[in-house]
Amino acid sequence: MSAHNGWLRANALFSLAVVALSVIAACASFTDRFTQCQPRSSIPTLSEPKISIVSHDKIVRRKDGSDELHVTLDIDYDLSHCATWNTRAVHAQVTIGYETERRLSNEATVWDRTATTKQDMRVSGRFPGKYGVRTVDEGISGRAVELKLRWAVLPRSGKMWRGVQSVWNSTIPAMEEENPDLEPGQRRMIKQTRTPGMP
Repeated sequence: MSAHNGWLRANALFSLAVVALSVIAACASFTDRFTQCQPRSSIPTLSEPKISIVSHDKIVRRKDGSDELHVTLDIDYDLSHCATWNTRAVHAQVTIGYETERRLSNEATVWDRTATTKQDMRVSGRFPGKYGVRTVDEGISGRAVELKLRWAVLPRSGKMWRGVQSVWNSTIPAMEEENPDLEPGQRRMIKQTRTPGMP
């Protein structure tokens, strides 16, 4: 009889725990709906995030006509206000998009960071791109490009939510010189380009 009562009590406690966890998860998901997450500048006097390409470190033209691009970025954003008590991490990435005659939409990630503290969600400085851009079948040299800041808030409980904001538009410079160290048919631009207004 006592064993039977013990099982009943254990079952009741388990059911109560499941209900409590479900309520907590529902509350967490509900409160996240009221969080306004728009990227800001880490500088108090500025409101918008600032991200730009400050130098094109390497552009290689390959035999198949595709290009490989490596850049250095000037990055300034603050996503710390996106974090709540239910936030596990905030992931941010910078993408570069462009159009070609064959493909209207091309996009690649050139830099990213996952932050678990509010301090790490504030980023300001000059960073080399983590990833190069390799075009599929057409070159990126001389084309207009757009940088976007994308972010994703990863909750401890509930649904992950994402956002995106266009932050910069410019043109990739055309290649200017031959490099004898490359294979025939390849060209490379080493010249550092400077963004107007940047040191």
